[in-house]
Amino acid sequence: MRYMLRVAQHFLSGELTLRHAIYALRVKPVAVTSKGKTWIIDPEFKV
Repeated sequence: MRYMLRVAQHFLSGELTLRHAIYALRVKPVAVTSKGKTWIIDPEFKV
C-alpha cells in the first residue's frame, strides 16, 4: 500500500510520467528513471 502511495505522490507532483508510473506499479522497482532524473520509490529497501 505504501508503495502505491509513493508512486501516486511522484506522479501527481509531475516527477513521473503516466507510462513510468504504470511501469512502477507493475514491476515494483526500488527506483524509476523518468524525465531525466531517478526517483526513489521504495526508500525502505535494504541491500
